[in-house]
Amino acid sequence: MDRETRERRDRLLKEVGSRPEARLELAELYRDLGHVDQAGRWGVSVDGWVRMRELDAYAALLRQQRPDAESMLRRLSGFGRSQPLTADAISVLEDVASAEDRASSLTGWRAQVDTASRIAAAAATAIGVVVVVAMVLIVFGSALAGSDEDLTPPARVGVIMGACVFTFAAAFRLPASILRRQWVRVGVLLVVAFVLGTLFAILAPSPDFVYPGGR
Repeated sequence: MDRETRERRDRLLKEVGSRPEARLELAELYRDLGHVDQAGRWGVSVDGWVRMRELDAYAALLRQQRPDAESMLRRLSGFGRSQPLTADAISVLEDVASAEDRASSLTGWRAQVDTASRIAAAAATAIGVVVVVAMVLIVFGSALAGSDEDLTPPARVGVIMGACVFTFAAAFRLPASILRRQWVRVGVLLVVAFVLGTLFAILAPSPDFVYPGGR
């Protein structure tokens, strides 16, 4: 893109909010430059102008953005919040929605792995919650009752078991998240599994762990 073209593009971008015709001029500029996704981005403001491959390229661009597709389309294409969408803009949103539905529907062995992963993670999480609740009731119940019993053993066992079970829960949930390409969740699960696994590895062999207030 030469300097003159770049300056024209920048001027049109500034005029989008005040002059609707600037969107079509931007679309024509990007079409001439061969930027099909940007031509689709601005061309959807005029029904029947944009070409199918430009619509497809713009839909692919929106799918990469991930948040609410309509809000993103309105912001990227210069539509106001209350401005009616064109038929071409609506078709782009439908394309994005159908692609997300296809991505979220699993079949065959993938569906079986997904189901097993979710069930195993839910079961491990439930066990972990029971362990933590039991540990809290035992330890703090004894403390509030003024018991002279050392609270370290049940607290240590509870923390170790909780860390172990929740580590497995995060690990069990990973296959389903990977199959559904939920990469943010995958990253969070890996961090959780690593932190809890480290906690388990430190506490399990350590007899020196002492619950605060324990002897």
